[in-house]
Amino acid sequence: MFDYVHVVELTEVDIKNHLKRVNYQAQLLIEAPLFYELGNALLKGQMAGKFFEIIVVIPQGFKPLEMGSLMHRLVQSGASIGFLEGGFMIEDMELFALLDNKVLISNKLHGIEKDVMALVFQKHKEFEKVMGISQKVKTSSQNIKIQFKADNYFVSKNQPVQLSWEIENADLVVLNPGAMVLDSEGSISLPIEEDTLFTISCKNAKYKRTLSIFIKYLEEDILRLSLLVYNRDLDTFIEIDPVKPDDHRYAVYKGDLIKVEWVCKGEFKLSEEGMGQLENIGFQDIILMHHKVFQFSAQQDSLLIDKRMEVIPISDDEILSDQVIGLDEKKEASSIKNRSIAHEKLNKTWLHKLGLKFKK
Repeated sequence: MFDYVHVVELTEVDIKNHLKRVNYQAQLLIEAPLFYELGNALLKGQMAGKFFEIIVVIPQGFKPLEMGSLMHRLVQSGASIGFLEGGFMIEDMELFALLDNKVLISNKLHGIEKDVMALVFQKHKEFEKVMGISQKVKTSSQNIKIQFKADNYFVSKNQPVQLSWEIENADLVVLNPGAMVLDSEGSISLPIEEDTLFTISCKNAKYKRTLSIFIKYLEEDILRLSLLVYNRDLDTFIEIDPVKPDDHRYAVYKGDLIKVEWVCKGEFKLSEEGMGQLENIGFQDIILMHHKVFQFSAQQDSLLIDKRMEVIPISDDEILSDQVIGLDEKKEASSIKNRSIAHEKLNKTWLHKLGLKFKK
């Protein structure tokens, strides 16, 4: 899934060959001569819908006029480019290419014992920091100002991503995929089921501008959470699903005994906001009387995975909101008030109407 390639020197041939296999995004921290050599390959990549973030390290005395023109053409088409000029301490700087947030090509030799996923995440963070201190290449289209970010650029199974944006001087703002017309400022939480490149496109009467964010989907489930409810008749716990697929909300009877279980990969440190540091495999039993939110965090070096579980207690006499079930279903659900009823029947009526189902 993740790969690391060490080369003594980043060359045009190496990068071009790997760029052909890029599906979404490439982050390049490279010297100016190599950037200049890659010009046509970068422009072709943009035409194919690929997004480039590039930091160009400019040695003393290397300032061909054509390089400035290339930078502006790339930025005008949606790339994000910064540069560091001579005088900056660049002799020992690691130069690298990060492709689709899964393949790292670097001129620095990292220990083979280093976890490649953590190394890729670390380089992503380092790239962001260096881009933050670099000088930005701007064009006339940047009278449209875009701030576009995500709360996490690496997400695991069932972990949504929160996108937020602020736009100035644009008459139309569109988010793809989905062709969603947006307000000039806002946020949205979206489920991620595969590698996804989100692009905001903006325009006014004179200019157009785009900016993209790439979210890497981690196929392996680093942190798995489960919720179980105690069945008195069967004298055992039964696992339930959330209210909706890929949702973090669960609904149970008020006063039910619930068990929150977690399994986390061994190399990660696991914690929960209320329980503190945890063993990587464990559980917590709770008699649920109030709305309860569990916020778990699994961390390895700079790689952080957050998962949320929200458990909502429903009383027998409570009138359920339309957000949970429909009006026609309330009468049937609210008629189930006998707490001694078999849990199997409870599953087929109340919890089923909530969108839940028991796993067999």
